[in-house]
Amino acid sequence: IDPYLSDIVAEIFGQKRAFPAPISVEEAQPDFVICTHLHEDHLDPIFIPALARARPNCVFLMPPTAMGRARTWGVPNSRIVPMIYGQVEPLRDMSVTAVPARHIAGPGFEAPDAMGAILRAGAVSIYHTGDTEYDVRLRDLRELKLSMATFCINGISGNMNAREAAL
Repeated sequence: IDPYLSDIVAEIFGQKRAFPAPISVEEAQPDFVICTHLHEDHLDPIFIPALARARPNCVFLMPPTAMGRARTWGVPNSRIVPMIYGQVEPLRDMSVTAVPARHIAGPGFEAPDAMGAILRAGAVSIYHTGDTEYDVRLRDLRELKLSMATFCINGISGNMNAREAAL
């Protein structure tokens, strides 16, 4: 989910990586990749096209605005699954469900169709928020029987702070 493995954000915005990329394009062997929105630290314009070339069977799941970018980088339309809220996509012995996110990082950086993702495999379900501010739509997720949740928490740039995540 959201593989940011280059340092493109430093080149574009001057914000260096907080830590080295944990894996290289050559080491990455995913069958599918989920990108929660179109920002470069979630839809890496260096890594995504390189991965698409290196792994010709890899499938990319993402919101429609992200899909447009990936297509311009040469990722074939046939390997991109556009995801919208509520959509469930079966993937072999698991599924991915797109859930709401509200990521308004500032003027010119809106991500109107940002999403979170719930991965389900058997009795295990893992929720990843992606970048999101607190949103009342997230309350509906409390009813789900989740095994684990991962949150993007920094309290800036369209993300929740720790208190909001706890809610």
